[in-house]
Amino acid sequence: MEESNNYGHRHPLLLLNENRLIIYGSDAVCNRCWNRASAPCFSCPEEGCWFFLDKVCAEAPLELSHPFHPHHPLLLIEDRSWSESNRCNYCGQNCGSLFYHCSCGLKFHVKCAVFTFNIAQNNFKELEHVTLVDPSIPTKNEDEEPGPFICDACGTSGNHAAYSCGPCDILIHKKCISLSRVIKSKWHDHRLSHTYFFYREYVGNLDCIICHQEVNAEHGSYACSKCNDIFHVNCVTKDEASYVIVENEDEEKEEYANSLIVLEWNDAGEAILVEHFKHDHPLRLGDRVSEHENKCCDGCLLPISVSFYSCSQCEFYLHKVCAELPKVKHVWHHRCPQPLVLTSNEGFECVKCDLFSNAFSYKCEKCDKYTCLRCVIALTPGARTCLGHKHNPLLFYTDYKGKCNACGKDDIEGMFRCKDCDICLDVKCFSLPITVQDKCDEHLLLLTDHDDNNYSESHFCDICEESRDPNLWFYHYEHCDTSADVKCVLGEYSFIKIGSIFEVKELEHPVTFVRKTYYYPNCSECGEPCLDFVLECPKPGCNYIHHASCPIGTSAVPVLCQHLNQLSLSLFCHLQRDGEEGEMEESNNYGHQHPLLLLNENSLIRDRFHSWCERCCKMISAPSFRCAEEGCRFYLHKVCAEAPLELTHPFHPPHPLLLMERECFDFSGNHRCNYCGQLCGGSFYHCSCGLKFHIRCAVFTLNIAQNNFNPFIPTKDGDEEDKYDECFRCWEPLAKYPYFFLDGGFGLHKKCTEFPLKMNHRCHRKHPLTLQLNSQGLLCALCQIDSTKRFFYSCSPCGLFFHAKCLSPSRTIEDKTHPHPFTLLWRQVPFICDACGTSGCHAAYSCGPCDILVHEKCISLPRVIKSKWHDHRLSHTYFLHREYVGILDCIICHKEVNAEHGSYACSKCNDIFHVNCVTKDEASYVIVENEDEEEEYANSLIVLEWNDAGEAIVVEHFTHDHPLRLHDRVSEHENKCCDGCLLPISSSFYYCSRCEFHLHKVCAELPKVKHVWHHDCPRPLVLTSNELVQCVKCDCVSNAFSYKCKRCDEYTCLRCVIALTPGARTCLGHKHNPLLFYTDYKGKCSGCGKDDVEGMFRCKDCDVCLDVKCFSLPITVQDKCDEHLLSLTDHDDNNYSESHFCDICEESRDPNLWFYHCVRCDTSTHVDCVLGECSFIVLGSIIQVGKHEHPLTFVKRAYHHPKYCSKCGKPCLDFALECTKPGCNYIRHALCP
Repeated sequence: MEESNNYGHRHPLLLLNENRLIIYGSDAVCNRCWNRASAPCFSCPEEGCWFFLDKVCAEAPLELSHPFHPHHPLLLIEDRSWSESNRCNYCGQNCGSLFYHCSCGLKFHVKCAVFTFNIAQNNFKELEHVTLVDPSIPTKNEDEEPGPFICDACGTSGNHAAYSCGPCDILIHKKCISLSRVIKSKWHDHRLSHTYFFYREYVGNLDCIICHQEVNAEHGSYACSKCNDIFHVNCVTKDEASYVIVENEDEEKEEYANSLIVLEWNDAGEAILVEHFKHDHPLRLGDRVSEHENKCCDGCLLPISVSFYSCSQCEFYLHKVCAELPKVKHVWHHRCPQPLVLTSNEGFECVKCDLFSNAFSYKCEKCDKYTCLRCVIALTPGARTCLGHKHNPLLFYTDYKGKCNACGKDDIEGMFRCKDCDICLDVKCFSLPITVQDKCDEHLLLLTDHDDNNYSESHFCDICEESRDPNLWFYHYEHCDTSADVKCVLGEYSFIKIGSIFEVKELEHPVTFVRKTYYYPNCSECGEPCLDFVLECPKPGCNYIHHASCPIGTSAVPVLCQHLNQLSLSLFCHLQRDGEEGEMEESNNYGHQHPLLLLNENSLIRDRFHSWCERCCKMISAPSFRCAEEGCRFYLHKVCAEAPLELTHPFHPPHPLLLMERECFDFSGNHRCNYCGQLCGGSFYHCSCGLKFHIRCAVFTLNIAQNNFNPFIPTKDGDEEDKYDECFRCWEPLAKYPYFFLDGGFGLHKKCTEFPLKMNHRCHRKHPLTLQLNSQGLLCALCQIDSTKRFFYSCSPCGLFFHAKCLSPSRTIEDKTHPHPFTLLWRQVPFICDACGTSGCHAAYSCGPCDILVHEKCISLPRVIKSKWHDHRLSHTYFLHREYVGILDCIICHKEVNAEHGSYACSKCNDIFHVNCVTKDEASYVIVENEDEEEEYANSLIVLEWNDAGEAIVVEHFTHDHPLRLHDRVSEHENKCCDGCLLPISSSFYYCSRCEFHLHKVCAELPKVKHVWHHDCPRPLVLTSNELVQCVKCDCVSNAFSYKCKRCDEYTCLRCVIALTPGARTCLGHKHNPLLFYTDYKGKCSGCGKDDVEGMFRCKDCDVCLDVKCFSLPITVQDKCDEHLLSLTDHDDNNYSESHFCDICEESRDPNLWFYHCVRCDTSTHVDCVLGECSFIVLGSIIQVGKHEHPLTFVKRAYHHPKYCSKCGKPCLDFALECTKPGCNYIRHALCP
């Protein structure tokens, strides 16, 4: 205990520890936060002053910058109103009188604010005194979209965190880990088993029995193995009271309290003679309703229909469905955990339809409520037919609230609805009897759902004579035109059996339910006449009678029920094929005019290398037939001889294959076998859809499909001589695995003979996959590679194709680029690869410690690469925090890079690339093996002096002998051009004070050697100067700086190299700067009008497009046609067509294309007319050209002093190469070869 300052209190305060605070008990309340004081705590020692202050509250700052709320500071305020709106955003409790508050509405208890602040600071020592229990900080960002995974246990989407099981290839929610394997639900009479997927052919209807929405068979669900009913996991487990977990799954028999004892079965397996526990006599199954006219079922009191049980000794009837209901039953619409019990001969009011009855019912012994059999059967899950409804069936929706089409009641919760129209029925109306007998008509009245009579006078009830709504259901007899309201016909007691006896504890005698039709005595209870249904004492002399509705002490108890809805099980049949063995024997002539002999291997040796099969035109091999006549060189392979004219092939089931006869050695190239890819030189099998097979290929693949390997030579190991042969199934080298060597030179790995013709695979759980031959070059859904000439597994309904090899990938893969192994995880929904950021299907590899999912191909992505697209090394990362990078657009495709997934990025300049963009061309990058080794950079400059800003202001360039100084005053160097790119200088630039040499800063900083993405050679380009070259990009002739490929002897000028360096570029007069270069775009250039140009600079916001040449045009040029500088112009404001002419060539020009223009003189010229062919040549520069013995210099000849070209003899009127040696008159055009 120590003394402290008073923190604003008038008396000194003492610091109390836990032991001292116990003395004050629960009466010690902090005077700031008004919560119970907790140690350490300050207390006032003055007698009678009951002041306590928690140390946390005492030392709380008036303003707090909280890391969990960085946008605004939190201010400590006092509010003694105790308003309910002042609730702490951390713990949810009332803030009391003192709390931290933010202008945006955030509120914190003082303790909650300090507690979370210390968490953020990792200051756990300061939390020792905090007494908050089990705090939880919300981590979900409400604006963030759900993570891209579907739980394989429940089939719903999940956010961010998933649990995976490698061996089972599943991703699930944490809560779904503990899902019960087997449950017993009130929604179904049998046990339900949880499964992670269903093959569609193994189940019937795939709609959930509860919500009636489709169940995705590729994800988890609960299903019944007996009747194939299926449920969404979340639907059947939503209410914990509606199911119990089956602990003993191996228990063979489910408890089922059957109401019937079967005495006799018919041949179809139906119980035709039974005993029901509610009746004393045997009951026989019948279907002749006409023999039992106007009879009702004693279970539900609805008219009997096919089929029913009847008693031959008394008037007792039961519908088959009513008779088969169990003695005890769980129902979904009754919340009591105990099952309902089947009862009879008890008066009750149904809790579902509110109708009185004394027929069969289900009773809850716990809550003493009853449900009639009509409602129990109606509410049994499944589809139901409905009176006159064309869109049968109707389904019951538990949560739907609406208006009943039959009775007009509104706001009813839980209704029968149609998926196709707006019809809705409540439970009571759905169970109405179709026909009834009433005293208002001698005939049966039929339940009707519409009134065709449009006259309002006919819309009256013939019983109560009141008007009725023609849009509601009513009872009607057409011939007598009798119509009556439903409630008038049925009344309150239509479902009570006449003559049934009741025991009433208030009465000394039992009473009988009767209907008075002629004699109406007064009720013994209320004194009113008994006009219809009454209870009467049957004892002679006792005249007791009363209305059925008058209270007599009976209790009406409702019950709930459910009955079993059976669905048919669709069976999956497997086709079995048996191979047949052939024998070697003498054969018929197979259409040949002479007899044929069957040759074996030994007898064929002398004929093998100079004899050909007459059908397939291939070299003969054993077994083969040979003509027995001397001199007749007719040979026929046995397999070709026995080939059927029509073949139904398992690998091409849609159409039969027909044997086509063709002339041998017709190698036109139009007919190639879709299996082996070789020319079909002789007869072959052909399909109308274009598929072609060699005879041997067709028979070989047929044997594969039938697993008929009897004619094959036994397995042998590969040796050196077979290393170039390929397996005809997987197309890998034969020598890689043990293999079969088949008749005729066909090879097949032993492992490849084990592929099934049809298989179920976890990568596609909807349908089985069938082995097929890919004749159309379709892509494998897993590896996305063309599978031409390969076998693959296909799902025809879904249009999916899989390589056989891809369906059996490695379970675990380790790679040196990643510290942990990757485990295979089959996915049923698309996922986003965390390595490359693109979507993937079916097969993913997961790394548990790193929480990433990747494609198989992305496991081996290099960590560091050196790409032609960038001057620095690029490092692969699985995610980037946005604050660590600049623009998040890919440098290559200019589309956004998702920072939450993998990318390549430069740590020096923050450029970022899509993984697939930068690794698309394997020749465009190299893998950096030694990551610690420093990068090599061949700098062109040697810095002699730096300024304070770190800029190199005096440098030496390797192409120039003098030092160069950095400058930005363009006006002092007017009309000067950069000697590197020959474009006008601009700020900033280097210049030589001794000679006329200028270099743009960007040109000077280019390295000596450089990789560029637009040159395919693996070698880097070398910076050169003073060579007369033609640029491969813009086709301009120049002798300025250029990059040269020493391997292919091609040059690229500096203008194109700089323009094509990845990044955004500004453009002349373009309001939507910048422009970006799109490598794959093909279009029309807005500068020169050339069409179909591939690779262009484009604007994201408008349609402007420029090719490389136009993009690099000089902004201003000097020409003899005008004394002023001409400016490059992208539009002509003059609408007069007379002005649309070039002032140099005097030809018309397109006003929509770029041109050079002088505003003062109104001079306009074509771009090509101004620039010519030699505008990018430095005048006065000296080069050695061709075979001339002296150096040549570039000159510009005046028109009035022409000289004639020594090569072509024509006048040199403009740019020319002239010999520098005095006395040598050699001159030539600059472009003469």
